Amino acid sequence: MIDIPKDQLQSVLASLGSKSFSTYDFIRSLQILHPKTWADLEGEYGAGGTGAGKFYSAYTRVAHSLNKLSNASGIAKLDYRPAPDGWGSPVIRYWALARSKQDFPEEFEQPETVTEGAKKTIVVNKYERNLSARLKCIEKWGVSCSVCDFNFEHAFGALGAGYIHVHHLVPLSKIGKSYQLDPVNDLRPVCPNCHAMLHRTGETLSIAELRKRLRSTKPNNSFKPKPLRGSA
Repeated sequence: MIDIPKDQLQSVLASLGSKSFSTYDFIRSLQILHPKTWADLEGEYGAGGTGAGKFYSAYTRVAHSLNKLSNASGIAKLDYRPAPDGWGSPVIRYWALARSKQDFPEEFEQPETVTEGAKKTIVVNKYERNLSARLKCIEKWGVSCSVCDFNFEHAFGALGAGYIHVHHLVPLSKIGKSYQLDPVNDLRPVCPNCHAMLHRTGETLSIAELRKRLRSTKPNNSFKPKPLRGSA
């Protein structure tokens, strides 16, 4: 079995910069920077001809390598987007360099000094800050805000690639010692502004309720919410 050497993986990632990239973008860069490795992959697994998705090929092997790197938190697995012409599927996976730490101003420095109610909030925050859970949430729901549809990469380019908060949907009253987080059903991507508004009141608002408020308070702006993604 042929693998892409780690140093070559890193050199290709470095060449792609901090913007999000597709599996095909990675392959094109690999072909340019390390043509022998790509030739070895094609020799072992075949060119495939139509990209990933039809049968196992060098393209599929690269996709598996990226997925393995994502599982090790080396890169962030993002959503599927329209594929370029010639790819063997109408959609293609996008990726971005993983950011293991994001800024959360409401984090308590000494949680043992806060009230019991605030400690419950920290429990929820723990789920929202879990990197593995965050990546699984993004893989399913993408990186656009579930409330206002804001996308950091669309607004800020490479600086915003892969950046989004995740919001925990399960009410505090339902979280007990036996609770186990389901990242796909219990988390949704939200921008920091909407995330703050969801937690603004004593009782956390639903995503549907906040979308309704946003729409009703800005009747003349350009906000046009898309259909809700999953339960909220």
